[in-house]
Order: sequence, then C-alpha cells, then structure tokens
Amino acid sequence: MTRDELKLLLSKKRKDELQKLALDLGIDYPKSANKRELNELILNSGTDVVMRAIGMPQTGRSRLYQRFRRNIDTIGVVLTVIGLFLSYWFFMIERADLAPKPLDVDIKWYELKDGRPQLLTDGSIRVVIDDQGFKARKLKLPVNIAVRNRTGEVLEVASVQISYPSWSNVESQGKGQIDPAGDSIVYRHQIGTLPSVDEFTPLETIDILTLTFPIEVFPILIKNEKGMPFHEWALFGGPEFEREGKELKLKFRVDCKGHKPVISELNLNMPFVFDLAGSKRQKPQVQAIENEEAESVIRLIDQAKEEVTSWTGVFAKDNSVIRFSRNRFAESILQIVRVDDVVRRTIVDSDGDGFVDSDYLDIDGNGIPDQKIKYKGKEEMVDWHPDSLNSSGKPRPKQ
Repeated sequence: MTRDELKLLLSKKRKDELQKLALDLGIDYPKSANKRELNELILNSGTDVVMRAIGMPQTGRSRLYQRFRRNIDTIGVVLTVIGLFLSYWFFMIERADLAPKPLDVDIKWYELKDGRPQLLTDGSIRVVIDDQGFKARKLKLPVNIAVRNRTGEVLEVASVQISYPSWSNVESQGKGQIDPAGDSIVYRHQIGTLPSVDEFTPLETIDILTLTFPIEVFPILIKNEKGMPFHEWALFGGPEFEREGKELKLKFRVDCKGHKPVISELNLNMPFVFDLAGSKRQKPQVQAIENEEAESVIRLIDQAKEEVTSWTGVFAKDNSVIRFSRNRFAESILQIVRVDDVVRRTIVDSDGDGFVDSDYLDIDGNGIPDQKIKYKGKEEMVDWHPDSLNSSGKPRPKQ
C-alpha cells in the first residue's frame, strides 16, 4: 500500500478514530488538531507502522525486512553470548597459567656412613667427635639435608630456607634472613635446578652447627696385650656415653618460581651419644728398625737430661710400675715411658715444634727398641700426666 492509498484510507475514518490511532502510535498531538492534521501526523509515523496499527497486512518487502531485522537481532545476541564466553575462557586459562602450582617436595636428614649418604630413619643423630672437639667440649654438626621432587617437572631456581632455634650457633654459606619475632636464626640457600625423581637428592653441607656439650674428658694410660703403654683420651671410661640430650627443631621452606612454597618441620633428637674418632681405629702400624737406629736411640736416652715433669705410678690391675719422664737434649724433646724400669716407649720431637718425629717401641721388653710407629699425618706431642693413669691405678710422687 502506497502513502496515497493509506492517506485515502485514513480520510474515511472519523476524528475520534484518528485520535485513538494516534494514541496507539504514541503520537503527542494538540487537542485542537483537526482531522486533516491528525491524518498528517499519523502518516509521518511510516506506512508499515500505521498498517500494523490498523491491522492491515504488510507488503512482501516489509515482511522480509522485518524478518531480516529479527534475524540480525538474534545473531547479535548469540555473538554477544559467544564473545562473553570466550573472554571468560581466555581469562581462566591465563589465570591458571599465572596461578602458583602446588609443590610436592620432601626433605629428610642424611648421614654419611662409610662415605655414602644414608637417610636418617629414627630421628636420632649420631655424631662423631675428634680429640680436638673433646678438649674444647664443642661439636661441629654439619647440616646435611636431602630433597625429593615429585612435582612431575624439573624445578628451576629452587631455594631452601632453614630456620634454627635462637640458641643455635650457625656457620652458614647462605644469605641471612631476619625473623620478625626474633625466635629463629634464618638462612636461605639457592639450590638451583631440582629434577623430578623418586630418589632423594643429597645437598652439599650448607650449614654447620656448633654445639657445646657437658662431657668430662680426661686422658688415660692403657697397656695392650704385650704390655706396651699407650696414651688415650676417654670420657667416663669409654668411647660412647649417653647424657640428657637436646631436641633440634628445624623449619624448612622450599621456594620455586611459579609454585606455591612448601613449609615443613624436621625434629631431630640429639641424645649426646658420641663416637670418639679414633676409638675404633686399627692398631697403629709399626715397622722394624735396624740395630744401628736402635743404638742411636739408646745413646739419645742416655744423653738427655730429665726434667721435673717426671712421675711414677702403679697399674693396679697387675701392680706394674709405670714411670714417665720428659727429657731434653739440645733441641730434641724426649718422652720416655718405663714399665717396671724397662724403657718400653720413646717418643722423640727432634726439633721442638710440638709434633712427633719418631715413636720407638720395645715390643720384646728387653730394653732395646725394635720397632717404631708409622703415623699417617702429623701427631701432636701430648704430655702424659699422672692423672692419665687409669682409674684403677694409683699415681704416686716421683721417687
């Protein structure tokens, strides 16, 4: 229907009908508007709009246009929904990539046994201490930890942070951290790349704890099965002893780029059960000496002058008499040990530097040295004091 045809149709309607149609179309018209003016206002609303308002069928072109408009609207809504979904999906993917992943990391303490690392199973540390440590009553405990990564991927730029009790004395190669509460001593160590395997990876010793302990250490004199006197360090009569121990609580934090940190604790029991380094050592290696060297030792003993540090005592087990004398000849210092008036041991420091240069033994007990001890390294000269006679002996003043 053309505009002229619609205009003719509207001209046949009464004024009140035109007014109602204008209201239906939302046309704001003046009350004084006549029929012709109403007709113009209605026509200006568009042919198709007016035809729908009066209930007349639209043209084929108009129906196609309306269907197209409806399809466009539907497509717009669908595209909007798809766009929102894709935006949310990409956001969740990005968030998942940026969010820290959980770590599956275990930490255990390990010990070196026969040069091989072994995991600590019962939580009790067994430590070995040498003569120097006994004398100082201090123990240096290496902090040996092993880490296992079961995250399923190689961890890059990994680090471990260790928190020690505030009473600890720590020598660390790591970077010190500050505990805000002041309850711990904290160090951080970079451990680099950590492969994902079922086995534990032992780390190199990263920290050293220095501990003091209440052990009374004193020297003793003993005789072997052939009656040869030896000077040893002992603690309460044996190489091992137990005292009230101390629990060592360590806190660990493992960090790795792109992962959530893992925080764990390791409680270690230190019952102060010590192995005295050397207490289970093999018998000293000896070698035979020639008669010429034996005669030179005897002459040196005869020429050396005795000092006031000499003393005599008795082994109560067999009532044998032991006599120790410190003698000097030129720069040489001699420690001469007699058992029942027979020289059984002659220790020589030929240049007075405090270290043993020769250690001669009289294995047969005939007063003539026939062997000497072979030391692997430098052996310090130790003064044999009367108190070093074992507890069953009775030291007595020099005769």
